[in-house]
Amino acid sequence: MWGLACMGIAHAHERETMGYRVVLAVMAGGLACSGLAGGARAALAQEPASPAPHVAANLQKLPPYQNKVNEYIDLASVQARGTHSSATFIQDFDEDMIRHGLPFASVRFSVVYNCAADTYRTMAYSTWSGHMGTGHRIADGPVPRGEMTVDPSLRDGRRIACGKGAHGEGE
Repeated sequence: MWGLACMGIAHAHERETMGYRVVLAVMAGGLACSGLAGGARAALAQEPASPAPHVAANLQKLPPYQNKVNEYIDLASVQARGTHSSATFIQDFDEDMIRHGLPFASVRFSVVYNCAADTYRTMAYSTWSGHMGTGHRIADGPVPRGEMTVDPSLRDGRRIACGKGAHGEGE
């Protein structure tokens, strides 16, 4: 049905020692490969809606954190309230990764940063068949619970999102 080459992906558990966004992509790949069978669709109904594309997106490319992955923050999505800021991101994967079995071309995800505590929480994410969060939505992923310490791969996004509010930080 999907017409996708799937890798043998087991459930990946998030660890602060791993690049969080790589784990996110592996989890999304596992969902895309297994589909939404076996009651997974019912479980996803309880999750927040996946990040929707902004009509007037204002994408800023972030410095690379991994080879063959381009990442962007949607500046139009950045919102600040108190000590928290939120933003939507896009990860766009290289064609070479897709040819070698990655079952999606891009991931859109939304994050809320606790700027005062230097932590974040992923609110929603979805995988897309096309580049830059376009095409068909392949899967919505389960959202990890709890706040985690901001790892180096999320620092640039945090700096931008927290810099938009009155958190005592500059860009």
